[in-house]
Amino acid sequence: YYIPIVLACFFYLKQGLLFSCILSLVYFSLMIIYTRDMNIAIEAGTRTIIFAGVAGVVTYFSELIRKSQDDLRRSSSFQEKIIENASVWMMVVDINGIIHLWNTAAELISGYQKEEVLGEKTIWKSMHPDPDIKKKVTQTVRNAIMSDEELKYFETPIQAKNGDQRIISWNIKELPEIEDEDKKYLAIGIDITEKVESRRELKKSRERWAEIFSRNMNPIALFRAVDDGNDFVFTDINPALERVEKLPKEEVVGRKITEIFPGIREVGFLDVLKRVYKTGNPEHPEPSFYKDDRIEGWRNNMIYQLSTGELVATYEDVTDRVRAEALIKEKHDYLESLISIANVPILTWNTSLEVTRINHACEALIGRPYEEVLGKTLMTFAPADHADRIMELLQSTVTGKRLENVEMDVAKKDGTIRSVLWSTATLFSRDGKPVAVIAQGRDITREKRLSRENEAALAQIQQNMAQLAILNDEMRNPLTVIMTHVEMSMDEEQAMFIFEQIQRIDDIVNNLDIRWMKSEKVLNAMRKYYHIQVPGTEMKEETHSSVHGFKDR
Repeated sequence: YYIPIVLACFFYLKQGLLFSCILSLVYFSLMIIYTRDMNIAIEAGTRTIIFAGVAGVVTYFSELIRKSQDDLRRSSSFQEKIIENASVWMMVVDINGIIHLWNTAAELISGYQKEEVLGEKTIWKSMHPDPDIKKKVTQTVRNAIMSDEELKYFETPIQAKNGDQRIISWNIKELPEIEDEDKKYLAIGIDITEKVESRRELKKSRERWAEIFSRNMNPIALFRAVDDGNDFVFTDINPALERVEKLPKEEVVGRKITEIFPGIREVGFLDVLKRVYKTGNPEHPEPSFYKDDRIEGWRNNMIYQLSTGELVATYEDVTDRVRAEALIKEKHDYLESLISIANVPILTWNTSLEVTRINHACEALIGRPYEEVLGKTLMTFAPADHADRIMELLQSTVTGKRLENVEMDVAKKDGTIRSVLWSTATLFSRDGKPVAVIAQGRDITREKRLSRENEAALAQIQQNMAQLAILNDEMRNPLTVIMTHVEMSMDEEQAMFIFEQIQRIDDIVNNLDIRWMKSEKVLNAMRKYYHIQVPGTEMKEETHSSVHGFKDR
């Protein structure tokens, strides 16, 4: 009975226990039915109890064993899942380098599948094609194994199956020994390729910053706040600051800015540092003048905050520039005053023929204030009847063409037309491109009117002189007739008296001829030196010549 009871309880647990109990009861019943002996019945009952107890004990321990096996199986399965799904490279190798475990992360990082590496050790040559690197890695691992020390944070390069180079940080630890098996080691690798690249980039960035910091021609200073931002201590300065301020780095770093630059509060720079420290917003204040017992000059500052909380101040000594700008401004104001008070019209326009500046004389010329014409095109001032020609001529000035005393009419706001002689000059940028045109004008409206009036007056004089020449000749003819008649019909005394009067008249006519000739010379001089053209002059000179019988010399 013991054998089936033990087997049933061991393999079937509670079902086996039930089977054992039923079997024991069957045994007890049979013994009572067939023997009907009290002693035998007592012995049978005792055996039945023993059978049940053995069955219960076997069942209990069988359940414990089964539960332990299940727990061990679940634990192993859980561990296998953890290892398999871990985001780090996990593998188990023996002392000979043969691989016994290779998780999914190892497949993803290396590119080699489990089937390619389990039970093999040739993978190491593939992952370390460089014999020098392979030798170094092997030696390091061997030394760690020989010394029974855990190898931590051992960084090695590997070549993945696709040829990519990866950097792996290894932690290698010996596993508990199993009897009759070689020592095994658990290797956990973390792909730190991106981290290494980041470190390299960070190192390069720091090296670049250090080079920029040291080679920058502008002074740069780093500060940290003290006294809750009421003062700042130098943490570093570049060589340019040492050169400009004539201060060695050793005398500056570690000291407060108020000690090195005692006048810093008065110029407001300390307040700027406080604001940047409190808000984190960079500031670029206007250039300020600094002066103390050691130095003085204009400084142009730029202040910003680093992620470390330090402040960076970079600046340049702009003393020469500020002085030059002041001189330029002085000259500009002087020229501006000259242009403004000039008694001739001056205006400028850009390459789009838009007005950018006019002076007071030009305002008077066009009858419009500066504010009204600023930004307007020159078409605003061109008379409608020949505006296209004027604009075409002005357009040529923005390409560099220079105008010299070119007459162009200007339309005033009230509609009147002014005649102006214009001269222009094109202004170019440093790269040779036209940027603006400046023009100076001279209003010749009155001159043209006076010229026309002079021409008309001179023409009238010329006409009067020609008529006077004819009149002189006409007066001599009657005098000649009178003289002939007197000689023939009067006595000598009366004739002499009449001759004297005729002579006086002839002298008067001769004087008129002389004055006419002088007037003619004056007119010729005016025509020559004042360029006055008198219409009909040639005809009158020809008439004069025909009357008097001589040519102009």
